[in-house]
Amino acid sequence: MWNSFITKALIYSLSFLFLGSLSISKTLINGIEITKTVSFYFSASIVLLAVSLYVLRLKEHHMKLSRIDILLFLWYGYFIMRFLFQETYLISYEIIISYTLLFLIYFIFKYQLNTRYRKYFLSIIIKVILISATIQLAVGYLQNYAIINSFNEYFRITGLFHNPAPFSFFLAAILPIAISVYFYSNEIFDKWLSVIVALTTICILPLTLIRISWIAGLIGIFVVLNYKYNLLIKASELCNTYIKKMVAVVVFILLVTITVIALIDLKPDSAFGRLFVWKLSLNVLNENKFFGVGLGRFPVHYLNEQASYFEADKATNYEEKVADVVRYAYSDFLQVTCETGIVGAIFLLFFIFLTLFACIKALEREKQKYYDYLIAGNLGATLSIVFMASFSYPANLPSIQIIIVFILAFVSSLDTLFTVRFKRVILVFVFCLGLTFSLLSFLSGIKLYYTHMIWHKALSDQKIGLYHESIEKYELIYPYTNTNGAFLANMGICLFKLKEYEKAINILNQAENYLCDPVIYTTMGECYKALKRFNEAERSYLYAHNIVPAKFQPKYLLFHLYRDIGRKNDAKKVALELVNKKSKIESFRIMKIRNEMKKRLEEMK
Repeated sequence: MWNSFITKALIYSLSFLFLGSLSISKTLINGIEITKTVSFYFSASIVLLAVSLYVLRLKEHHMKLSRIDILLFLWYGYFIMRFLFQETYLISYEIIISYTLLFLIYFIFKYQLNTRYRKYFLSIIIKVILISATIQLAVGYLQNYAIINSFNEYFRITGLFHNPAPFSFFLAAILPIAISVYFYSNEIFDKWLSVIVALTTICILPLTLIRISWIAGLIGIFVVLNYKYNLLIKASELCNTYIKKMVAVVVFILLVTITVIALIDLKPDSAFGRLFVWKLSLNVLNENKFFGVGLGRFPVHYLNEQASYFEADKATNYEEKVADVVRYAYSDFLQVTCETGIVGAIFLLFFIFLTLFACIKALEREKQKYYDYLIAGNLGATLSIVFMASFSYPANLPSIQIIIVFILAFVSSLDTLFTVRFKRVILVFVFCLGLTFSLLSFLSGIKLYYTHMIWHKALSDQKIGLYHESIEKYELIYPYTNTNGAFLANMGICLFKLKEYEKAINILNQAENYLCDPVIYTTMGECYKALKRFNEAERSYLYAHNIVPAKFQPKYLLFHLYRDIGRKNDAKKVALELVNKKSKIESFRIMKIRNEMKKRLEEMK
């Protein structure tokens, strides 16, 4: 009775991990994103506690290890070494905690998939995945019909995410699993739920305007349908002559070319902006080809590279137009390579190869037999995620990370290289390790929730001019968030508003180690200007401008600096530039700046 209770408690606690995508909060800073990470920490804490209690009752345990397991141990070891030997390593504290928890959860998934409770475990996990997708879809449709608001004023549909991209990535990853469940599951509830998820996903993905998810969804659908109906074999039978094969190849190439052109034409700035990001990301990789710039260090290195690129006058007008503040390389493979080097990229490619290889082998072995309906679905989901990761950032999202870990564990359970026996002493160690990481995960969740709640209150006070109250809150959580660039930027701005310029500069100098954003440098410029350190103020404004040349504010502040210190000719040049400058999106603020510049030019005649 006790063993059964603990086992089921572990299974249900594992299912909670897939519900993190549903968590939101308006009381935290970046509440839509951060709450999902907090939810992951708390769920992981419960899972590890359940595992610890489960392991405690065992006298010994035999664990099957696969090629993927061995590679995962090596990759995790490399991540730890890279973490320990990088500068400003504290920035990666949350990253390394998250990776460690995912690493442990992978082996917990793997263990459950090798027990007699395998089918029961898979049944629960599939239900939870489909239910979470159903809720996301319901929210998405309600947003589409303006019954409820989205969580981003610029987009109609976001689901329970901060913009349409994560929403569409999440659904595209689940779509092949849902179709596979419909074809191969024997449970009526799962079949009907999978039909609802599949059909509503197919209908809503085009409305998100996320082109990558459309193709990823089609890839996943094709993989499952091909396994069910042998589409490739039938196609090869139809093209049984040389001429037919050549016609089929030409038609396929034409269709792909037309599709690519149409998708680029749909949002050309987005497509060419992505190419620009990849171009500069390769420059970032050149800083350290073999070992990368460090975990979590891509955004700051990339934007510093972007500033240097524009400062050197290498850019075209179109590159200036599409450049922006970016957090991702818009290719998870490229970002992993930039952060962990060629060594990390090799590990990643081996992971993909082994996962696909194990899935394909399992499908061949069980062809036309009911073995496990998730094999085809997981192969489709793997290829969908690989495609999305080639052109965007799905692997950076906690909701997708859990799906990836589950797929890896499932595929790994299909392949056994050798078996390891754990004696009682090692199991006691595992018990202690589980309790330790359960506590660490819980405390990390508490810390993240508490600091982001206080940060939200501080920023709210700051927006209404209560700067003294705001700075008290910032100082309260500063010891716990002093490696968060966005937090330090907000705190620096608050100190500037309080006219504590030296303190503000000190905080903003810390911020630039973790975040490269024009706001940091414009605020720093204002502080230097107030302290009459005009040369430093000029450099700060120009650097802010070079990070994102399309922004008006840095040059606007530079104009006022030149005018106030008597450099009228320089001020006139900047004013003319702002009057003639084209903007990405016209706004009242930009119109106001242009009108003011025209007025100032008249005064300077």
